[in-house]
Amino acid sequence: MLFRSTDRSCKVAVSCTSTGAVGICRGLNNENRLALNYVSHLQKLKIGDKLISSGEGEIFPQGFGVGEVNEFTSDGMYYRAYAKPLIDVTSLKYCYLIDSNIG
Repeated sequence: MLFRSTDRSCKVAVSCTSTGAVGICRGLNNENRLALNYVSHLQKLKIGDKLISSGEGEIFPQGFGVGEVNEFTSDGMYYRAYAKPLIDVTSLKYCYLIDSNIG
């Protein structure tokens, strides 16, 4: 699931583990950088905060590690924020897919 999170067409609803801020993590077609969109300026962000899937998007279940906030600035009503993926997707050799309809 994390490999796909670097794809520009992939959007994952996320929450920050320590501050509780919520937003949408979007791939940038770059294996080292993700965009964190729609984080209200009223929420608190922190460098180093881990991003986990919130389960709100109905594609990614709650609790999958996505990234770590490494840059943000205030940009009006929202933050302009970026994260580094939690894993180096270029080092992946195998990917297992599990059908959610089994069982």
